[in-house]
Amino acid sequence: MKKKITCIISILMLMMCLTACGGPTPTETVDSFLTAVKAQDSESIKTIYAEDDFEAFDLGEDSEESLYGDLEETLMTKLLDFEYTLSNEQINEDKATVDVTFKTYELGKAMSSWITEYISQAFTLAFGGASDEQLEKLAETILADKIEAAEEKTFEKTVTV
Repeated sequence: MKKKITCIISILMLMMCLTACGGPTPTETVDSFLTAVKAQDSESIKTIYAEDDFEAFDLGEDSEESLYGDLEETLMTKLLDFEYTLSNEQINEDKATVDVTFKTYELGKAMSSWITEYISQAFTLAFGGASDEQLEKLAETILADKIEAAEEKTFEKTVTV
């Protein structure tokens, strides 16, 4: 009789353990999502992301040529080159949160530097009779240069997902 009770208890405990291991943890889910974002893997993102559509990587794909070409590629390369650490998983009934600390390039400084340099050069060109296309090209070139010049990942921010 004791063996039967022990066997039944063991089977019940095994069933509870297997049931508890049924799905990924919130931390594993966030990690899978961010790994897919970095890899620009839209199909993997769709298996994780609950909304109908995730089109963050479809920039310029609807037209024959991207609006900003090289600038867009330069910016996306820097934006997707981030590091992250996950911590502080909290589960409260059917809601969960995970803290994500991102470490990336300080593109805010690149933007500030770009606007200062562009304004100083654009006024000179504009008063010299430059076309809108020339001014736009100048803006794109300076911005691409500033973004490419960001070489160290010095910006760090923690967000709760």
